[in-house]
Amino acid sequence: MLLDSSGHLKLADFGTCMKMDKDGLVRSDTAVGTPDYISPEVLKSQGGEGVYGRECDWWSVGVFLYEMLVGDTPFYADSLVGTYGKIMDHKNSLKFPEDIEISSEAKSLICGFLTDRLTRLGGNGVDEIKRHKFFFNDQWTFDTIRECVPPVVPDLTSDDDTSNFDEVENEDSPEESFPTPKAFVGNHLPFVGFTYSKDYRLLSTMDKPDGKRNLTNDGTDASNQIAVLSAEVEHQRSQVEELDTKYQITLCQLDVLTRKDLERQQERRDLDRKLALLQHDLKEAQRKADNEIEGRRKLDGLYQEVKKKLEDEQNKRTRDIVSAQHAHDKLNSLEKQLKEVQDKLKVESDNSTRLRKQNAELTVINQRKETSVTEYMEKVSAVQSVRDTLERDLVNLQTQLDQERAHKNHQVDLLSQADAKIQALQSKLDSAFERETIARKEAENVSERLVQLEKDRNSLELELRGMTSRYEQEARALREANNAAPTHNHQSSAQALAALQERLNAEKQKRQQAEASSQEKERQNSMLSVDYRQLQQQLHKLEGEHRQECEKVKVLQKQLETETEKRSSIVAELQAQASEVALLRTREKQLARDLEEAKEARSSIEEELHKLKTQKSVDDMQMRELQDTLEAEQYFSTLYKTQVRELREEADDKCRQAMELEEERTSLTQQLQLAVGRADSEALARSIAEETVAELEKEKTVKELEISDLVSRHTADITEKDSALSAVKEREQELSRSVESLKQEKEALNAQVQSLEEENKKVTNDRKGELEKLSKQLKQEQLLKMQAVNKLAEIMARKENLPASRKPKASANDLRRKEKECRKLQQELTMERDKFSQMVSKYQKEVQDLQALLYEESQSRVRLQMEADSKDSEIESLTCKLANINSETASLSSGADNDIDELESRLEGWLSIPNKQNIKRHGWRRQYVVVSSRKIIFYNSENDKQNSDP
Repeated sequence: MLLDSSGHLKLADFGTCMKMDKDGLVRSDTAVGTPDYISPEVLKSQGGEGVYGRECDWWSVGVFLYEMLVGDTPFYADSLVGTYGKIMDHKNSLKFPEDIEISSEAKSLICGFLTDRLTRLGGNGVDEIKRHKFFFNDQWTFDTIRECVPPVVPDLTSDDDTSNFDEVENEDSPEESFPTPKAFVGNHLPFVGFTYSKDYRLLSTMDKPDGKRNLTNDGTDASNQIAVLSAEVEHQRSQVEELDTKYQITLCQLDVLTRKDLERQQERRDLDRKLALLQHDLKEAQRKADNEIEGRRKLDGLYQEVKKKLEDEQNKRTRDIVSAQHAHDKLNSLEKQLKEVQDKLKVESDNSTRLRKQNAELTVINQRKETSVTEYMEKVSAVQSVRDTLERDLVNLQTQLDQERAHKNHQVDLLSQADAKIQALQSKLDSAFERETIARKEAENVSERLVQLEKDRNSLELELRGMTSRYEQEARALREANNAAPTHNHQSSAQALAALQERLNAEKQKRQQAEASSQEKERQNSMLSVDYRQLQQQLHKLEGEHRQECEKVKVLQKQLETETEKRSSIVAELQAQASEVALLRTREKQLARDLEEAKEARSSIEEELHKLKTQKSVDDMQMRELQDTLEAEQYFSTLYKTQVRELREEADDKCRQAMELEEERTSLTQQLQLAVGRADSEALARSIAEETVAELEKEKTVKELEISDLVSRHTADITEKDSALSAVKEREQELSRSVESLKQEKEALNAQVQSLEEENKKVTNDRKGELEKLSKQLKQEQLLKMQAVNKLAEIMARKENLPASRKPKASANDLRRKEKECRKLQQELTMERDKFSQMVSKYQKEVQDLQALLYEESQSRVRLQMEADSKDSEIESLTCKLANINSETASLSSGADNDIDELESRLEGWLSIPNKQNIKRHGWRRQYVVVSSRKIIFYNSENDKQNSDP
């Protein structure tokens, strides 16, 4: 989906780019398209079964409509197979999320696109899509859509402006290249002194029986052939020299071109660097321009808000002015009416007094002058009519005045009633205060009496206790006397017993009297307490009534204050409106100043934006020029590369031709030498032998030099390999020692962990036993406590059920003693509980510490295990290197022509793994991976790998 320069949508998909048959369908056995956007009929065509037409592109339109509304493709899955499975099962897998609002028309359009090809929307043409209800609106139709302004119109500087496209970042990863083999292979050695000819013509002719006859017959032509052949040899030599000179010239040209190519590459890198800087500057300028545009938009919004506020304030001001003017006019009209009424009232009063005087004068004149009555009757009737109208007006004014007076009198009456109520409430309050003081005095008296009665009761109880103690002492003495002197006479004991009985009766009577008096005191005390409560209730009631009356008085006072404040409020409103008018004028001036400042800021921002646009256009021009130069340089570099390649091919052809000519020359020279040898066999054979000996010696010297170089190189390699081997062996020994120490530490840690686990188990078992013992003790203490409480309850119930005469004397002391014992038991129980809770917390803390230690030990154990695994992988790699070195030394001793097949059993490198399950959203992350024959170890970085921290 793209936007054109006017902001309208463009579909820029190439489709499947396949050639259609006469029926408008494509029959192909390869599926073409992006996996998330591919249609099911295109997938079916992969096996050669299905066909598809133009309607497959409408499927892609439905997919990206869904993606634009939801944010993800409808058939997305973590794997390609899952995506294709959902596409083939699109009837069940197409679902709309519930948390995103999508209109029913949009759902209908998407479902119309994402269906089978036979029923798909758009299969019968574009008009079918245009008739869909999704495109029905009041703003545009498909005939007038080009006349409407789109919501987003891109800002373009030219037709080839690509600033709205995302820039493709250069990858920082190094270029991959094949590693050079570490071992010497020998493939790069030149072929020294090697010639080969399949057909040796002279020897083949010697083998035939007719060879000698041919040589004898052609002996006369040998000299001619030798001359011709020597001329051809010279010609071939001259050609070879020319080819050598051309080859040297081409090599020089190739060197010049390579240097130029390197210079051009350096210039290209510089231009790329400058281009990156310019792009960065362009991005920065674009960002600043965007910020300026955003600031301009904000200022425009602020300007609109200020303008709107100014208009609102002006409207409010006009409304306030109109309302104030209306109120002022109304007030003036009322004042004028009042003045007119007052003037009329004065005039009428003057007229009435004057008419009364005239009436008196007329009566006198009538008495004196009866003759003039008829003349003045008309005047009197006219005056009476005027007087009637004036009297009617006067009556109306009088009624209004009476109404005002009545209203005023009503207010005065209300105030008088409120004052009377206040006075009555005040009197009631005073009486209530008096009653309260009386009740307080009575309560104080009652409390004093209660205190006195308590004192009397306590004294009587003390006397009663003393008498009971004396009685018990006398009874005890009597029993002791009876026990001590059983032989005394019965008469004296009877007398003493009678005396004691009398004293006992007297004491009982006194005791009963004291109990009766105490009961009477308690009854009086209860009555006084009841009276005291009643007085308190009456006092609270009076206080509530007083508060209610006070609230009523406050309400009346508030009403009076509101009536008095109405006129002052009107005046205050007028003053406030005048002050608001002045404030609005000042705010209007301030807003005008702010508007001027905003206009100035806007003009400055527009100037800066214009400068930035001009600078951006200049940068775009420079960037386009640089791109043009870069394209030209690339074109020239490709041209130079093709020329170099052609020159190399020509040089190879020339070399091949030279080799062929050399072979022909050698064959011809050999034939010539053989032919001359037949003529002068000894001389030619000797010369040939000398030449061959010289060549063999030359080859021997070359071979010796090469062998010496190889030997020196191999000796240096062997010494290096020996030193490396010794270093590797030392490293291996150190690693083996470290591995053994780590294994020992691991075993010690395992033993320590096992001992700690056993101790932990023992401690937990012991603590469980102690906890069970303590819980049993706690339950036993609770049972004992419950038994003691139940026993005390039974004793108290028995004491309450016994009559007063049969109650034991020392029940209070026993009860106190039992309470003390109960408190003591309660304290012991709380102490035991505290001890138990302390022990439990202590043991829990120890268990937590042991668990923390165990967790740390397990973490350290895991870390050591991972380090040991990394060390094992390093040891394995070192052993592999050692084996390779041993194999290389063994192969060097056998010869340099044997190739070594090095098997890589250990692989290292960077690997991209997914961050989370959804790769499309969360992306990938890089980790350094070491793969050996037994383990796969992941590192976050190469530093972790060097530190053996997987």
